[in-house]
Amino acid sequence: MQVSPEFKNLIDLYRLLNRPTLVGEKFKCEIQCSVEIESLLSALWHSDKFDLVINTFETESRDEFPNEITNNLIKIEVKLPQNES
Repeated sequence: MQVSPEFKNLIDLYRLLNRPTLVGEKFKCEIQCSVEIESLLSALWHSDKFDLVINTFETESRDEFPNEITNNLIKIEVKLPQNES
């Protein structure tokens, strides 16, 4: 099975976030943001394939990716598209 690069980034992020509970089609958590987490979040943010909320910034609102989140406590919510399993 071929996995898109974006979905692979999502899987990597999910694992880095210690596999938060998936409720319906979304998961959320609060975590200290590392460079690796920020890199994956940025890639997902700019892919326009997932609905992300980082603190109060949202992809659905077309907000810019938040600055200076590395080494800060952040809240993340990811909504998976209906066509992903």
